[in-house]
Amino acid sequence: SLSYLLRFPFDKIKIDRYFVTASSEDNAARQILSAIVNLACTLEIAVTAEGVETEEQVDFLKGTGCGLLQGYYFARPMPEASLQPFELKPPKPPAVRHAT
Repeated sequence: SLSYLLRFPFDKIKIDRYFVTASSEDNAARQILSAIVNLACTLEIAVTAEGVETEEQVDFLKGTGCGLLQGYYFARPMPEASLQPFELKPPKPPAVRHAT
């Protein structure tokens, strides 16, 4: 029920891979995905889409504003020790130049 969005303090939503897979062929699935991401953005809730397997899905989800994607498109499941090369690092702040 959507009433849970008001009753519980959500800080993230994870979109089931069913919707991501269906989005390749089903316009209704694409509309639902867009609505979920839009709702999350409005409520300032992080969104992760799981089950991303194709470049088409990546492009569509990025276009909706979904910022976190996971799935075989990026990598197969692996042990934690192998994750380091995939870890995102925050961008370095720009160098400050002092006027002389």
